[in-house]
Amino acid sequence: MSKTLSYEKELISFILKNKDSNESLEILSKVKPDIFFFKEHKELIQALLNINKDNKLGLLNKELLEDYLKKIDSDVTTEKILEIARTRPCIDYDKIINILDKSKKAHDYITSLKRIILEVETTNITNISDLINDTECALDKLTSNNYTEQYSLLNTKECIQELKDTLNKPQLHFTISAGFNNWDANYPLYRGDLILVAARTSMGKTAFTLNMFVNQLQSNVKAVFITLEMPPIKLLLRMLSIATGIKSKIIREKTYNMNEHRLIDEKLEEWKDKVFYVKGGYNNNLSQIKTTISRLKRTGDLDVVYIDYLGLVISKELTKSKRDKQSIYQYVVNDLKQLAIQYNIVIVLVHQLNRGVNKREDKRPNMDDLRDSGEIEQAADQIVMLHSDDYYNKDRKYLPIEKKQMVSYFEKAREHGFGKLDYEFEGSTQRFFPIMGENN
Repeated sequence: MSKTLSYEKELISFILKNKDSNESLEILSKVKPDIFFFKEHKELIQALLNINKDNKLGLLNKELLEDYLKKIDSDVTTEKILEIARTRPCIDYDKIINILDKSKKAHDYITSLKRIILEVETTNITNISDLINDTECALDKLTSNNYTEQYSLLNTKECIQELKDTLNKPQLHFTISAGFNNWDANYPLYRGDLILVAARTSMGKTAFTLNMFVNQLQSNVKAVFITLEMPPIKLLLRMLSIATGIKSKIIREKTYNMNEHRLIDEKLEEWKDKVFYVKGGYNNNLSQIKTTISRLKRTGDLDVVYIDYLGLVISKELTKSKRDKQSIYQYVVNDLKQLAIQYNIVIVLVHQLNRGVNKREDKRPNMDDLRDSGEIEQAADQIVMLHSDDYYNKDRKYLPIEKKQMVSYFEKAREHGFGKLDYEFEGSTQRFFPIMGENN
């Protein structure tokens, strides 16, 4: 607290003693009374601000300042003003303002934590998980506060050095593998990206992103798959089928032969040495998702986060908030984009398209099929839409299709434009195989 006191006095002293009125006025335009912890300093800054709204000479007019403080019945005395004025003024006022601002935010977060703790102690809490999540979010904001602000304040030399280090060290990369070679070659994923994978219901969007997830494990990409649709064990069963090529029905019913059993055991042993996580359950809301990501980032490296799927996250937020659906979409999508930037990770968001596509002759999905697409389109770095003509083939729709053609349309890809990639989908194992050709 003594440092805060010194910083506040040094800044006010600089304003009071500065002979350049224009510079002092410029400083005042950057200062908010709320960033000051001590009441007398708040009142003094507020007084200086109010005086100089109409009277530009008031800044250096001691009598005018004293008269104003008396009118508002302030505790700031003439002796206090003289005491502050005798303090050695700061040299770098921008730095001091930034320090005081961060200190104020830290104080607010600590106050928030105290409120949560008091609520736990004095209330009969039936669902303590939400309070724990709120606490972790507050702690995370405190420990990683203003990441993007610090990042934006990097000077040119620091940015150039960071770029040089990355270029000169083979183990450091700007991009993260998407799990498919054709995707990596045409539409690389950059850290900080928000990727949207969208499709009609039952088109295979979860299977597609699970293929990305499983393939990334082979490249030692550290990832977490968060699903609101199924329990973790069901997710792992699907992953096993994708990784081993053994039909999911055989694994599920445990009718595998000795060789298949060996393959399953080997894959499970291999995964023990991989850094990956699966989190399932319908109760995952945005707060819990953010807590999971921040916790994993604090305890170790994290490269990619999968969230399956956006519609269920929105539904959870709608039950908690009185805001309209469009506002919720904007809040959730922008929050996830900022999270990707803050933690220098890729977030892959699975999204279900509306049913309007069924009414069109051309069934290929487009941007109009996105619910509240304006917010999503603006925040996402890549928008990938999955489509298969087999889905709409009446002769084959209700027949078991072992293999079918799938297309991923890149409706948006920053720096890379539009395009498409072709895949073959093997239904019995849920595996996707890139079809190499002109587009791939």
